[in-house]
Amino acid sequence: FRKHFDPFLKKMKGTVKLIRTSPGSMEFVPAQANKYYALKIYCDRHHVTMEETAAFGDTSNDNEMIEKAGLGVCMLNGTPDTKALADVITEYPASEDGFAKYVYQYLL
Repeated sequence: FRKHFDPFLKKMKGTVKLIRTSPGSMEFVPAQANKYYALKIYCDRHHVTMEETAAFGDTSNDNEMIEKAGLGVCMLNGTPDTKALADVITEYPASEDGFAKYVYQYLL
């Protein structure tokens, strides 16, 4: 699948990236855009260090955030690349309230 888009990505010269958002689905996004950047801005504005944050995600568009947060948590249904970066993988998928169950059991 990705090989079909390589010519487009080369033509765009690093201004966009292709990320997998779910099985069988990929998105083009600006190369500089990621959830980590938004989290970092929030932390800077509220005087919170990245080490004090917990980030939750399940697909490649969450990778930078998962990797750089103090605690990176991937949902059970997450993609292999996101799971590989996470500190923790939940016991439940997002569709079974994996986020809420993890927060309730381990963070509250």
